[in-house]
Amino acid sequence: MATARIVARTTGQKQKGYNTNKFHRFKKIDFSAHKKDIAPAKSTISPESIHIPKINLYILPMLNYVFLILAIVAEATGTTLLKMSEQFTKLIPSIASLVCYVASLYLLSLCLRTIPIGIAYATWSALGIALITISGIFFFKQMPDLGAIVGLILIVSGVAVLNLFSKMDIH
Repeated sequence: MATARIVARTTGQKQKGYNTNKFHRFKKIDFSAHKKDIAPAKSTISPESIHIPKINLYILPMLNYVFLILAIVAEATGTTLLKMSEQFTKLIPSIASLVCYVASLYLLSLCLRTIPIGIAYATWSALGIALITISGIFFFKQMPDLGAIVGLILIVSGVAVLNLFSKMDIH
């Protein structure tokens, strides 16, 4: 490693607020004296020296389920904003709704790496219906009747059976 030589110099200039009879010392680092000691860096990158972390195959399917849940939330948010946009007459909810739908489709496409499309879409639509119903209750005061509640229970139960007992696999 190159070291720098510290050079002290004195000045006799008259400076405001200083006694002119005294010399003042300033330190200056001189790097030019040791430029020959500095060698250019050699490239030591080789294919063996690059560390690529291995993907844990047990985490990857779980990550895809996280993408699926985020897709469901984005779709439900987009649908809620669609209702708030009042047929695309309000600019901010309209743009936000479109952004949520695009994000939802992108996240759904990411989860399809390991989740079969039938299971992913069934889960996406069923949980989306449930979230939209909850959103309708809170934001729009749309209370479901007994038939709607029974239908939602059947839809969510069907998706639970599909996820728990299906042996579908991805090609």
